[in-house]
Amino acid sequence: MTTFFIHVSEMSWTKKVVNPSKLLSVDEEVEAIVSELDMDQRRISLSLRQAERNPWEDLAISHPVGSVVEGKVRNLTEFGAFVEITEEIDGLIHVSDMSWTKRVKHPSEVVKKGEAVQARITNIDVENQRVSLSIKEFLPNDWQDFVDDHRVGDTVTGRVVNVTDFGLFIDIYKGLEGLAHISEIDVSAGRLEDHYEIGEWVSARILRIEDGEKKVGLTMRGVPQPTADEIAEYEAAAKAGDADEDEDEDASEEEVAEESTESEEAVAEDSDEDSDDEDSDDDDADDDSDDDSDDEGAEDSDEDDKGA
Repeated sequence: MTTFFIHVSEMSWTKKVVNPSKLLSVDEEVEAIVSELDMDQRRISLSLRQAERNPWEDLAISHPVGSVVEGKVRNLTEFGAFVEITEEIDGLIHVSDMSWTKRVKHPSEVVKKGEAVQARITNIDVENQRVSLSIKEFLPNDWQDFVDDHRVGDTVTGRVVNVTDFGLFIDIYKGLEGLAHISEIDVSAGRLEDHYEIGEWVSARILRIEDGEKKVGLTMRGVPQPTADEIAEYEAAAKAGDADEDEDEDASEEEVAEESTESEEAVAEDSDEDSDDEDSDDDDADDDSDDDSDDEGAEDSDEDDKGA
């Protein structure tokens, strides 16, 4: 007896089928394409999805690389956010494509689940069924701003954001981290963590700017470090900047809440209108029924008069 077999991977182009019974039932007739013949095992492998249009191929045609899409964030993972492109296909915004300069540790720092975002398609892998997205194109390019305003030899001041065995990472411009290698730091003895701590304000001179890799090399040798008064000024400016960002975030959340409320009110109004229409239709139907009843009563009365 020849066996026909449909593997779960051949049941859908977009759904991850774990239990076939969720998609198919016993005695159900299906249309499938023969995908493999095993003469030795007398088995024929079938494919359900190949009998349908490939939505990934359709997406590559309707939304080529470079296209701008809008969709809701469906899921967040440690490495990025999945955004709905169509009902069947989600695209991935990797954390590296969420900012020009900042090291985004988790996508929740930039987007929220359920939030509507605008993104650009950067790659479509039809064979592996993957779509790569980026949102940083729609954000201010802090890297380009830094490159335009700074030159090799300039002195910059910022907070230490990471202390490693090989150097210090310093936030020198809106989340852009420069590296001062240990060979470029005046340390007499001991480890760097014995001399520096995260959050400490330091000054350094720009050694190189690597535009392609978006990296900045720094040196602290011979660079005067900020005084207590200067640090106080930097702290005050940083707090003011954080306050402005918090206000912008609050304003953005209020706008989203207002849009959601307006949408809910609109749905409620439509529901009320539909209900009113239904009530009106019911009233009309009752009136028509009463009229018909009156007409029938009149006809019966006439017939009784005639019989009399």
